[in-house]
Amino acid sequence: MNTLTLLAMAAGLAMTACAPQSTPEDTGVTDDNAQAANENERNVERFKEALESCDASAASELIGMQLTDELRERALALAGAEMLRVIAPGTVVTMDYRTDRLNVMTDEEGAITGFRCG
Repeated sequence: MNTLTLLAMAAGLAMTACAPQSTPEDTGVTDDNAQAANENERNVERFKEALESCDASAASELIGMQLTDELRERALALAGAEMLRVIAPGTVVTMDYRTDRLNVMTDEEGAITGFRCG
């Protein structure tokens, strides 16, 4: 083979190496992406429902009363929360936010001073 033929073959190989690969059309949505999107939508709906489930102001009629087991249950029922946490002065609490939790603030004597969801 002569030099010109070798150069032509090398150029042809180089051009085919740079050509784009033919692949199926990419829609940008895969089964995994669609599944993740559906899961995110379900999580958003659950979060919205949880936000609506705790209404601290509904338990405000209990402010000023001594916190008892009976009042704990009543506060949960009034607020529509699933769990209750008592926060007295000096109590160390975690900063996690739980949409289904009612926080009951009390004074040193155990009287209810306020309510918060979270």
